[in-house]
Amino acid sequence: MKLLIKLVISIIFLLVISISILAITLVNFDPNNYKDTIITKVKEETGRDLIINGDINLTLYPWLGINLEGIQLSNNSSFDNTPFLETKNIKARAKLLPLLRKELEMDTLVLHGVKLNLVRNKKGDNNWNDLVSYEEKKQDTNKNLPFAALILGGIDIKDASIQWRDMQQGTQYKITHTNINTGELKLGEPIDITAKSRITATSPAVSSNFQFKGTLSYEDKGGVLLVKPILLEADVRGKKIPGGETQLKLNSEVKINFDEDITKIDSFDLVAFDTNIRGQAEITNLFAGTPKFTSKLSANGKDLPQLFKIAEIEPLASDLSKLSDKNFNLSLMFGADIKNQELSINELGLDVFGNKISLEAYARSLKSKTPAARGKLKASGPDLPSLIKVALQFTKKNKKDLSKIAKQLTIIPGSFNIEAVFDIDPKAGVADITSLAIDALGTSISGELRGKNIQKRSGSMQGSISVTSKAPKTLLTIFGQGDIAEVLKSFNINTKISGNGSGINLEPIALNAVLSGKNIPNSPVQLNINSNSVINFKKDTLKLNTLQINGLGLDVAGNLSVTSFRENPGYKGQITVAPFDLQALLKTLNKKPISTSDANVLKQVAVKTDFSGSTTSLSMKKINLELDQTKIQGDLLVKNFSPFAAGFALGIDEINVDRYLPKNDTSKPVTPETIAIGAAANMPMQQLQALNIKGDLAIGQLVISKAVLSDIELSINTEKGFMQSGSIKCSGFGT
Repeated sequence: MKLLIKLVISIIFLLVISISILAITLVNFDPNNYKDTIITKVKEETGRDLIINGDINLTLYPWLGINLEGIQLSNNSSFDNTPFLETKNIKARAKLLPLLRKELEMDTLVLHGVKLNLVRNKKGDNNWNDLVSYEEKKQDTNKNLPFAALILGGIDIKDASIQWRDMQQGTQYKITHTNINTGELKLGEPIDITAKSRITATSPAVSSNFQFKGTLSYEDKGGVLLVKPILLEADVRGKKIPGGETQLKLNSEVKINFDEDITKIDSFDLVAFDTNIRGQAEITNLFAGTPKFTSKLSANGKDLPQLFKIAEIEPLASDLSKLSDKNFNLSLMFGADIKNQELSINELGLDVFGNKISLEAYARSLKSKTPAARGKLKASGPDLPSLIKVALQFTKKNKKDLSKIAKQLTIIPGSFNIEAVFDIDPKAGVADITSLAIDALGTSISGELRGKNIQKRSGSMQGSISVTSKAPKTLLTIFGQGDIAEVLKSFNINTKISGNGSGINLEPIALNAVLSGKNIPNSPVQLNINSNSVINFKKDTLKLNTLQINGLGLDVAGNLSVTSFRENPGYKGQITVAPFDLQALLKTLNKKPISTSDANVLKQVAVKTDFSGSTTSLSMKKINLELDQTKIQGDLLVKNFSPFAAGFALGIDEINVDRYLPKNDTSKPVTPETIAIGAAANMPMQQLQALNIKGDLAIGQLVISKAVLSDIELSINTEKGFMQSGSIKCSGFGT
């Protein structure tokens, strides 16, 4: 409709030019003498160049008329040199005497060879907004015709064309060979309209020849426009269309009340591609720029994947074409208020791929910081993967990612059931989820939430949520955790929810997992994780208190505090890991153990440290690390992850590096000289310089290649791209 209005305004713009020409030439018998004046005036008003290649012919009596030939209007200066508008011939005339009685009696309006070039560039700017302002459009569309009577001999449009190029989307549409003819128009009497045209599109790649028939009439002194009936038939051709061609038929009725700014589509019936769409709609405040919609729509078809294929939506179309059930049926009643950002779905029923979805919902303040929504949702069926594929197709993922996800979805259990009743309104302090039950992907989720006056300190929110899976293998495999999927047999997460608009407490968060496998001693074994979580929205903080992990040979305790978690998070905390067998843990998680020359190492690992940092840095202080018989203490600071900059001060009591080398390492015994030379020769100097590392390392005793070194002190500094070994001391050497 917006495009139609803009086209009408463009034609009115031409008529305004014509009237300007008429006003100038009333006193002069040869209007061609004023071409330069007209061209200059258009340049001043629009910034565009007007070219008049033909003659300007004027008649005064009994017909006041004008005939223009060879008109061309240049494009917006920000676009290419293709003319915005071209016409071969414009002819319009009205009887002079009836004009004095405020009666407009016109002969046939002739528009031959009109070419309109519409473009939107990559920035989203179009090439016509500079011609027509919003206020001008508003005034033009809300005024009645200023005549007591109107008679138009007809409209004769021949060989008109419109080209629309959307550089943002990389698409192009052309309407060519357009011919429109009407009978005589008299105010209050119907007028027949016939039209023929050809349409071609690049995406989807289709072409069509269509014929249009309709009857148009004005009522209430031009304040009401009625088009009834609207009949359109088209032959649509394209490589993706079965058989290469299909028929399209449309029947409709439209009524536009300009005074009240109400547009009604009383009936809409479209049949195409084995699909039938029916509906009706009412739009208010359309011309004011703040439209409100109410609509009732139904659609059903035999082959939804085929529609996706015609629209070139891949790889979705190819994936879904393998389904046995391709039917779909949609019923929808909805209303929308653009100005108030409201959407009301009174009824939505969708049957597709054997799945059934129903929804009743109301949402408001959709673009605000506090959107609100309430409604009921029910969805169930045998084929959840196909619905996920449809949803993912309309995200910004590329085709390669979509194909990968589609492959993973083939192993998902198809059946699902979802039920939810919700009422969320942060501004009013309401947060109610009276019912939540999800059974999908081998996982069950249930819960409830009741919140009242949550925007106030006196408000309250209480609820709980439970997530259970007795067969998580499929879900973990989809997320790339195939190794863990082989041993994790079930898990359960439970938490209690409390709080208000200022914050939420999740106390406790409890996870219980069961693992079993041939590499897990005494399987099945349990892993338990417990913690209390506090989220403060006003302070933008998150605290994870009394974190405890028990099971699989692990005993972990710690805490975490996060600030500014929504925008620029910073964190600090403490963690303690009691001694555990690292190699056994890797086997339990179905991971490959670390290859070492001594099978008895990595059997006892423990760590305790304080930590803090942000998205770009990490600090670990008071590090106490036990690696079998080795004890490591000190501090580590990563100033920046990219570019990498770090500092450290570490002390190691004793370590036998030979025990941790890979199996079958055949390093020869070394002397102090070969150690020094080898260290210098094998240091990755370029990489170390790029890392920007500065630190001190002290080792009481080091065994490497069967050589024993004692009391080692090493300083490293790679700041500013230079590698400096400040001092290397070694007070003892032996074998």
